[in-house]
Amino acid sequence: MCFTVLPQRPVQQLVVAAQAIQQLIDDGTMTAAFVDAFSTPNQTNTVIAAFDRLQECTKALAGEHKQVSPFLRYRREIMDSTPAGAYLQRFVLSLYSGHPVPLRPMIERFGDHEMRIFLECIAHFLNHGDRDSQFMTIAMEIAEATAEVAA
Repeated sequence: MCFTVLPQRPVQQLVVAAQAIQQLIDDGTMTAAFVDAFSTPNQTNTVIAAFDRLQECTKALAGEHKQVSPFLRYRREIMDSTPAGAYLQRFVLSLYSGHPVPLRPMIERFGDHEMRIFLECIAHFLNHGDRDSQFMTIAMEIAEATAEVAA
């Protein structure tokens, strides 16, 4: 399971678009538009415009999802106390500290989901590096937790 953090505005716009369609259903406009589209062109145009708006909002929200840092999107899996989580933490700590970590034992134990997380994090780190505040936040948390365990 992962969490996705999205800006509030696109979510609100999607909710408003869905409410507009619900209103068209409730007031009978949608039924009238589909029963007799030729005699009620204004209602038909209203329904089509509402669905177009819903589609625009959905696309906008989908675009926002792709911009979220994988270090935030997969935070739960990275911080998990499972063996895969421990390997992902070592990997993040390696990126943060610059100390090498053996990859083969790590990736041999990854399932498809963990491998996807690993690859997305590598690609994102190559593009953003230390400029990603979500990467820096999770890396510092892992470093602090590791220091506490060692002490």
